[in-house]
Amino acid sequence: MAKTILCIVNGSLPFSRRPLLFASLALVALACGTSDDGGAAAPSVSAGGSTSVPDGDTGVARDATSAGMPPVAVPSAPPASGNAETDGGDPACVGNPPGQPSSCALYASTGVPFATEVHPFTDGVSNARLRNPEPGKLCIQGTMVEGGTAAISIVVTKIESDGPPYAIVPLDLQALDITELEFTITKAPTGGVSLELLRVLKPECSSDFDCVGPPLSLGGQNAKVFENGTGHAKMSDFGLADPGPGLVWTFHFSGHSISRANYDFCLEDVKFRDSRGELVTPPPG
Repeated sequence: MAKTILCIVNGSLPFSRRPLLFASLALVALACGTSDDGGAAAPSVSAGGSTSVPDGDTGVARDATSAGMPPVAVPSAPPASGNAETDGGDPACVGNPPGQPSSCALYASTGVPFATEVHPFTDGVSNARLRNPEPGKLCIQGTMVEGGTAAISIVVTKIESDGPPYAIVPLDLQALDITELEFTITKAPTGGVSLELLRVLKPECSSDFDCVGPPLSLGGQNAKVFENGTGHAKMSDFGLADPGPGLVWTFHFSGHSISRANYDFCLEDVKFRDSRGELVTPPPG
Protein backbone atom coordinates (compact mmCIF):
# COMPACT_ATOMS: atom_id res chain seq x y z
CA MET A 1 0.00 0.00 0.00
CA ALA A 2 2.76 2.43 0.97
CA LYS A 3 4.67 1.78 -2.24
CA THR A 4 1.55 2.45 -4.29
CA ILE A 5 1.06 5.76 -2.53
CA LEU A 6 4.69 6.70 -3.17
CA CYS A 7 4.08 6.27 -6.89
CA ILE A 8 0.94 8.40 -6.75
CA VAL A 9 2.50 11.20 -4.70
CA ASN A 10 5.79 11.43 -6.59
CA GLY A 11 5.85 14.32 -9.05
CA SER A 12 2.22 15.22 -8.57
CA LEU A 13 2.88 18.93 -7.99
CA PRO A 14 5.54 21.47 -8.97
CA PHE A 15 8.12 21.89 -6.24
CA SER A 16 8.36 25.66 -6.57
CA ARG A 17 5.19 26.38 -4.56
CA ARG A 18 6.07 23.66 -2.08
CA PRO A 19 2.80 22.38 -0.77
CA LEU A 20 5.61 20.04 0.28
CA LEU A 21 5.27 16.62 -1.19
CA PHE A 22 7.50 15.36 1.59
CA ALA A 23 4.96 16.48 4.16
CA SER A 24 2.22 14.87 2.12
CA LEU A 25 4.13 11.60 2.05
CA ALA A 26 4.28 11.69 5.82
CA LEU A 27 0.59 12.31 6.09
CA VAL A 28 -0.38 9.68 3.54
CA ALA A 29 1.82 7.18 5.35
CA LEU A 30 -0.10 7.94 8.54
CA ALA A 31 -3.34 7.27 6.70
CA CYS A 32 -2.06 3.83 5.65
CA GLY A 33 -2.15 2.73 9.27
CA THR A 34 0.90 0.43 9.17
CA SER A 35 4.43 0.45 7.82
CA ASP A 36 6.64 -2.17 6.25
CA ASP A 37 9.12 -2.17 9.16
CA GLY A 38 6.54 -2.50 11.89
CA GLY A 39 6.26 1.17 12.75
CA ALA A 40 3.34 2.10 14.94
CA ALA A 41 0.03 2.92 13.33
CA ALA A 42 -2.07 5.94 14.06
CA PRO A 43 -4.45 5.30 16.98
CA SER A 44 -7.40 3.11 16.13
CA VAL A 45 -9.91 0.96 17.95
CA SER A 46 -11.89 -2.11 17.00
CA ALA A 47 -15.62 -1.90 16.54
CA GLY A 48 -16.06 -3.27 20.04
CA GLY A 49 -14.13 -0.46 21.71
CA SER A 50 -15.60 1.93 24.23
CA THR A 51 -17.37 4.96 22.82
CA SER A 52 -17.66 7.00 26.01
CA VAL A 53 -16.64 10.65 25.69
CA PRO A 54 -13.78 11.57 28.06
CA ASP A 55 -13.66 14.54 30.36
CA GLY A 56 -12.18 17.31 28.22
CA ASP A 57 -10.75 19.17 31.22
CA THR A 58 -8.45 16.50 32.66
CA GLY A 59 -5.44 17.58 30.63
CA VAL A 60 -3.94 14.08 30.80
CA ALA A 61 -2.94 11.51 28.21
CA ARG A 62 -4.78 8.21 27.96
CA ASP A 63 -4.24 4.98 26.08
CA ALA A 64 -5.65 5.16 22.56
CA THR A 65 -7.55 1.93 23.13
CA SER A 66 -9.82 3.79 25.54
CA ALA A 67 -10.57 6.53 23.04
CA GLY A 68 -13.41 4.58 21.44
CA MET A 69 -12.59 5.60 17.88
CA PRO A 70 -14.64 3.42 15.50
CA PRO A 71 -13.62 2.80 11.88
CA VAL A 72 -14.01 5.74 9.53
CA ALA A 73 -17.55 5.93 8.17
CA VAL A 74 -18.04 7.88 4.95
CA PRO A 75 -21.17 10.06 5.19
CA SER A 76 -23.81 10.03 2.47
CA ALA A 77 -23.00 13.62 1.56
CA PRO A 78 -19.65 15.49 1.70
CA PRO A 79 -19.06 17.82 4.66
CA ALA A 80 -20.39 21.32 4.11
CA SER A 81 -18.26 24.39 4.58
CA GLY A 82 -19.30 27.17 6.91
CA ASN A 83 -18.10 29.73 9.42
CA ALA A 84 -16.44 29.35 12.79
CA GLU A 85 -19.80 29.03 14.52
CA THR A 86 -20.74 26.00 12.39
CA ASP A 87 -17.91 23.89 10.99
CA GLY A 88 -15.48 26.43 9.52
CA GLY A 89 -13.77 23.89 7.29
CA ASP A 90 -12.58 24.62 3.77
CA PRO A 91 -14.01 22.00 1.37
CA ALA A 92 -10.80 22.29 -0.67
CA CYS A 93 -8.63 21.35 2.33
CA VAL A 94 -9.39 17.64 2.44
CA GLY A 95 -6.98 14.71 2.39
CA ASN A 96 -3.23 15.26 1.97
CA PRO A 97 -1.33 18.32 0.63
CA PRO A 98 -0.89 17.31 -3.04
CA GLY A 99 -4.65 17.37 -3.43
CA GLN A 100 -5.03 20.74 -1.73
CA PRO A 101 -4.49 24.30 -2.97
CA SER A 102 -1.46 26.05 -1.50
CA SER A 103 -3.81 28.35 0.41
CA CYS A 104 -4.57 25.47 2.80
CA ALA A 105 -1.05 25.67 4.28
CA LEU A 106 0.81 28.25 6.35
CA TYR A 107 4.14 29.24 4.80
CA ALA A 108 4.98 32.43 6.72
CA SER A 109 6.51 32.35 10.18
CA THR A 110 3.99 30.93 12.65
CA GLY A 111 5.96 31.55 15.82
CA VAL A 112 6.35 27.80 16.42
CA PRO A 113 10.00 26.86 17.08
CA PHE A 114 11.75 25.12 14.16
CA ALA A 115 8.59 25.12 12.00
CA THR A 116 9.28 25.84 8.31
CA GLU A 117 5.65 25.43 7.21
CA VAL A 118 2.40 23.90 8.48
CA HIS A 119 -0.14 21.75 6.60
CA PRO A 120 -3.58 20.35 7.33
CA PHE A 121 -4.25 16.67 6.76
CA THR A 122 -7.53 14.79 7.00
CA ASP A 123 -8.84 11.29 6.41
CA GLY A 124 -9.97 12.23 2.89
CA VAL A 125 -13.55 13.09 3.82
CA SER A 126 -13.30 15.43 6.82
CA ASN A 127 -12.51 19.04 5.94
CA ALA A 128 -10.14 21.51 7.59
CA ARG A 129 -9.01 25.10 7.85
CA LEU A 130 -5.72 26.14 9.47
CA ARG A 131 -5.41 29.36 11.45
CA ASN A 132 -2.51 31.15 13.10
CA PRO A 133 -4.43 33.61 15.33
CA GLU A 134 -1.29 34.72 17.16
CA PRO A 135 2.42 33.85 17.09
CA GLY A 136 2.99 30.39 18.47
CA LYS A 137 -0.66 29.32 18.27
CA LEU A 138 -2.02 27.01 15.56
CA CYS A 139 -5.68 26.06 15.20
CA ILE A 140 -7.53 23.72 12.87
CA GLN A 141 -11.29 23.61 12.41
CA GLY A 142 -13.87 21.89 10.25
CA THR A 143 -16.13 18.84 10.32
CA MET A 144 -14.86 15.34 11.05
CA VAL A 145 -16.72 12.21 10.08
CA GLU A 146 -17.33 9.42 12.58
CA GLY A 147 -13.96 7.93 13.48
CA GLY A 148 -12.28 10.67 11.42
CA THR A 149 -8.90 12.37 11.68
CA ALA A 150 -7.71 15.93 11.10
CA ALA A 151 -4.09 16.82 11.79
CA ILE A 152 -1.88 19.86 12.21
CA SER A 153 1.34 18.82 10.46
CA ILE A 154 4.36 20.88 11.48
CA VAL A 155 7.28 20.57 9.06
CA VAL A 156 10.65 21.03 10.80
CA THR A 157 12.91 20.29 7.81
CA LYS A 158 14.44 22.95 5.55
CA ILE A 159 14.67 22.32 1.80
CA GLU A 160 17.88 23.62 0.22
CA SER A 161 17.38 22.63 -3.43
CA ASP A 162 14.39 22.71 -5.77
CA GLY A 163 15.14 19.59 -7.80
CA PRO A 164 16.19 15.98 -7.21
CA PRO A 165 18.23 15.03 -5.38
CA TYR A 166 16.66 17.34 -2.82
CA ALA A 167 19.16 18.59 -0.27
CA ILE A 168 17.48 18.87 3.12
CA VAL A 169 18.30 20.01 6.63
CA PRO A 170 16.08 18.08 9.04
CA LEU A 171 15.68 18.82 12.72
CA ASP A 172 18.55 16.95 14.40
CA LEU A 173 17.40 15.92 17.86
CA GLN A 174 20.74 14.52 18.96
CA ALA A 175 22.82 17.49 17.77
CA LEU A 176 20.56 19.87 19.69
CA ASP A 177 20.12 17.49 22.65
CA ILE A 178 16.34 17.66 22.26
CA THR A 179 14.79 15.01 24.50
CA GLU A 180 11.27 16.29 25.12
CA LEU A 181 8.46 18.17 23.40
CA GLU A 182 6.03 20.25 25.44
CA PHE A 183 2.76 21.71 24.15
CA THR A 184 -0.72 22.84 25.16
CA ILE A 185 -3.97 21.66 23.56
CA THR A 186 -7.28 23.47 23.84
CA LYS A 187 -10.74 22.39 22.66
CA ALA A 188 -9.60 18.85 21.88
CA PRO A 189 -12.02 16.87 19.68
CA THR A 190 -14.05 14.01 21.14
CA GLY A 191 -11.42 11.34 20.38
CA GLY A 192 -8.50 13.38 21.70
CA VAL A 193 -5.23 14.28 19.97
CA SER A 194 -2.40 11.86 19.20
CA LEU A 195 1.17 12.73 18.25
CA GLU A 196 3.25 11.21 15.47
CA LEU A 197 6.55 12.07 13.82
CA LEU A 198 8.15 11.25 10.52
CA ARG A 199 11.88 10.66 10.58
CA VAL A 200 14.55 11.33 7.95
CA LEU A 201 16.84 8.47 6.99
CA LYS A 202 19.48 10.36 4.99
CA PRO A 203 20.36 13.99 4.06
CA GLU A 204 19.19 13.82 0.42
CA CYS A 205 15.88 12.77 -1.13
CA SER A 206 15.69 11.28 -4.60
CA SER A 207 12.56 11.59 -6.71
CA ASP A 208 11.02 8.60 -4.91
CA PHE A 209 11.50 10.23 -1.47
CA ASP A 210 13.72 7.45 -0.21
CA CYS A 211 15.03 9.71 2.57
CA VAL A 212 11.77 9.47 4.52
CA GLY A 213 11.07 6.74 7.05
CA PRO A 214 7.74 5.40 8.32
CA PRO A 215 5.61 7.36 10.81
CA LEU A 216 6.13 6.72 14.50
CA SER A 217 3.41 7.19 17.13
CA LEU A 218 4.11 8.46 20.61
CA GLY A 219 3.76 5.42 22.84
CA GLY A 220 4.24 2.94 19.99
CA GLN A 221 1.46 0.37 19.67
CA ASN A 222 -0.20 1.80 22.81
CA ALA A 223 -0.33 5.32 21.40
CA LYS A 224 -1.08 8.12 23.83
CA VAL A 225 -4.04 10.41 23.26
CA PHE A 226 -4.05 13.87 24.84
CA GLU A 227 -6.98 15.91 26.07
CA ASN A 228 -7.07 19.63 26.96
CA GLY A 229 -4.07 20.92 28.86
CA THR A 230 -0.29 20.79 28.73
CA GLY A 231 1.26 17.61 27.38
CA HIS A 232 4.78 16.25 27.36
CA ALA A 233 6.32 13.85 24.86
CA LYS A 234 9.70 12.24 25.38
CA MET A 235 11.52 11.56 22.13
CA SER A 236 12.47 8.12 23.46
CA ASP A 237 8.75 7.20 23.62
CA PHE A 238 8.28 7.20 19.84
CA GLY A 239 9.09 3.50 19.62
CA LEU A 240 12.76 3.52 18.61
CA ALA A 241 15.68 2.27 20.66
CA ASP A 242 18.33 4.73 21.80
CA PRO A 243 19.33 7.21 20.40
CA GLY A 244 15.71 7.73 19.33
CA PRO A 245 14.29 9.16 16.12
CA GLY A 246 17.31 11.37 15.43
CA LEU A 247 16.42 13.37 12.32
CA VAL A 248 12.81 14.55 12.11
CA TRP A 249 10.80 15.75 9.10
CA THR A 250 7.44 16.51 10.65
CA PHE A 251 5.41 16.35 13.84
CA HIS A 252 1.70 15.53 13.39
CA PHE A 253 -0.86 16.53 16.01
CA SER A 254 -3.80 14.39 14.92
CA GLY A 255 -7.29 15.10 16.25
CA HIS A 256 -9.77 12.20 16.29
CA SER A 257 -13.55 12.08 16.41
CA ILE A 258 -15.83 9.51 18.01
CA SER A 259 -18.86 10.69 16.02
CA ARG A 260 -19.45 13.07 13.14
CA ALA A 261 -19.01 16.54 14.62
CA ASN A 262 -17.61 20.01 14.12
CA TYR A 263 -14.20 20.55 15.65
CA ASP A 264 -11.93 23.50 16.35
CA PHE A 265 -8.85 22.57 18.37
CA CYS A 266 -5.71 24.58 18.95
CA LEU A 267 -2.07 23.86 19.66
CA GLU A 268 0.14 26.43 21.38
CA ASP A 269 3.18 26.97 23.60
CA VAL A 270 5.20 24.37 21.70
CA LYS A 271 8.56 24.01 23.43
CA PHE A 272 11.56 21.80 22.85
CA ARG A 273 13.59 20.85 25.94
CA ASP A 274 17.02 19.29 26.34
CA SER A 275 18.21 16.59 28.72
CA ARG A 276 18.59 19.21 31.48
CA GLY A 277 15.04 20.44 31.02
CA GLU A 278 16.17 23.72 29.48
CA LEU A 279 14.52 25.31 26.42
CA VAL A 280 16.07 24.69 23.02
CA THR A 281 15.58 27.43 20.46
CA PRO A 282 16.43 27.53 16.73
CA PRO A 283 19.91 28.84 15.94
CA PRO A 284 20.11 32.35 14.40
CA GLY A 285 19.43 32.51 10.66
